[in-house]
Amino acid sequence: MRLSEWTRFVAGLVHEHWTAGETWPVLQHVEQAPSWREDVAAACDLVPRSCDEAVRVMRATLALCWD
Repeated sequence: MRLSEWTRFVAGLVHEHWTAGETWPVLQHVEQAPSWREDVAAACDLVPRSCDEAVRVMRATLALCWD
């Protein structure tokens, strides 16, 4: 897949049942793609999740940002 330099790739890979440690190898794989500017997001949005699940997703996402 080719993306323009102005396009950000948002990888929806953070899941409430995965820890940041379990998600990290997937994120590293995405980051190996040449010339992509990537962001991470929750898999399938936060809307269908309970409040507790959404908080777990946000905490896992925050942990990935600090690594």
